Amino acid sequence: MSRNFIFRIKETTANSLEKEAKQKEISLNTLANQIFNMYTDWHSNAGKAGFIIQHDMGKKWSIYLADLYQSMIEELDTKRVNCDLTDNTISFSIDEKYILKQV
Repeated sequence: MSRNFIFRIKETTANSLEKEAKQKEISLNTLANQIFNMYTDWHSNAGKAGFIIQHDMGKKWSIYLADLYQSMIEELDTKRVNCDLTDNTISFSIDEKYILKQV
């Protein structure tokens, strides 16, 4: 099932999208759907996703690396960094509501 929408897009952006669709030999509609899917699947959740570091050095290295990276991330003007670790992975996430806005 699909729905119809109408958008106003700057002419330069529209030209770029039309050029890209032509280069990929796809319709502008297909390109738009790819862009929207990419945004909803990845970009809209990127701030929540954080990142994962995987290694094979054991729990002590997970603890050391978690502390090191957590300190570095907090220096980037974030208020809260969540860290989960196992013997061979470290997962960081920053809730986007805790990211300080630079003005």
